[in-house]
Amino acid sequence: MKIPADFKYPGFYDLLCDAIFQHRMAASEDDSYAMNRFARASIVSSALVIESCGNCLLSDLDIPKKLYEELDKLPVLAKYETYLRINEISDFKRGDHRVEKIVELIKLRNDYVHPKMNNIKTEIGQPEDMGHQYSMPMELTGEQWKALKIPKRGLFWSADSAKNVLNCVSDFLVYIFSNLLNKSDDEIQYILMSRVEFSNVCMPMTFDVFANEIENAKSIGVDFRFLTSESPNKQRQSDA
Repeated sequence: MKIPADFKYPGFYDLLCDAIFQHRMAASEDDSYAMNRFARASIVSSALVIESCGNCLLSDLDIPKKLYEELDKLPVLAKYETYLRINEISDFKRGDHRVEKIVELIKLRNDYVHPKMNNIKTEIGQPEDMGHQYSMPMELTGEQWKALKIPKRGLFWSADSAKNVLNCVSDFLVYIFSNLLNKSDDEIQYILMSRVEFSNVCMPMTFDVFANEIENAKSIGVDFRFLTSESPNKQRQSDA
């Protein structure tokens, strides 16, 4: 006998763990180009984490399907603000430093997925005869994102850039869920996790690798543990 069920898959934890994993790979690389490739993958995954979370918040609203479809067309940050307003929270500040960083991360994501020709200021030296070919010394100057404090162009991204972005994502999620919504760790995870729902039953679809990856991130100073059952908040409650 089979029971009809819905598998709800937002992809949030996969994207977050991808971002952490790719940063770890970037940090372990000695080759600068290989490090740059992993850093790019990490930063783009981090940007998608923000987009996935905004969509999860909309899905958490008890609203008609047609209204959901219309709200789904909103820009990413507007989804967060809409969710907060519907929950009668009007303290969301676009000028908050945690929000300003995410504004830049969204712009970074849009630039990355819509690649265009970029002009980057450079200085070149005299060509040097290397025997079978010539070498031309070149010094590139990359612009920086003001709030994110990482280079604007992906070819300059490093493991440190990826770590910076992960910290920005963590700070923003804490700002939304803890500072504004005052959600418990369990409530946060319910909104973001994959799950199977049937009748009145909800079965979380989580994997140990998620908790392990998030725990590993703490060792480099990036704390997402409020997104797992290993949250220090839960441990403190258990000890009490």
